[in-house]
Amino acid sequence: MIWDDDDDDDFNWDKLSEEEKAAMDREQKEEEKRMRNHPLYKQAFEILNTVNAVIESLPEQDREFHSPMLESACMLAPKFAGVFECGDWLITVQNAALMRYHAAYIATGTYGFEMYGEVDMRYVHILRQEMESYKKVFNAWMKEVHAMPHTEMDVDDEWGLFVR
Repeated sequence: MIWDDDDDDDFNWDKLSEEEKAAMDREQKEEEKRMRNHPLYKQAFEILNTVNAVIESLPEQDREFHSPMLESACMLAPKFAGVFECGDWLITVQNAALMRYHAAYIATGTYGFEMYGEVDMRYVHILRQEMESYKKVFNAWMKEVHAMPHTEMDVDDEWGLFVR
């Protein structure tokens, strides 16, 4: 039995056969490859790289002021990775809301670059284009999320925010 009998539902990796371990390892690698090739995941890294370039183009004394934008850019890919193919609608839309918040913060923050500091506007224009692309890919992904079937594992949002 791969589950311990002590009522805490711990998975016991050591009780798997070598074939089962190899199969699980292959599955995990395939899922990770699908996730890394997903347009939303790729676009998140494009945004991160561009935000970083914009901030690096600023005079050193202005960089820290814009660090929250970099923090938001760092949140997009992990939030997506955390729910990629998880099958749980509630957790997925919770992460999607956080992704949307951070993306909107970045998009709005591009105007702060113009107002506060010397910046290479070419990077800012590229970032704005990337944010538009991200929004389109995000909307396509949300159609998939909203089409997720109800399962026995679905839990009502105790806060009443995310309701199907």
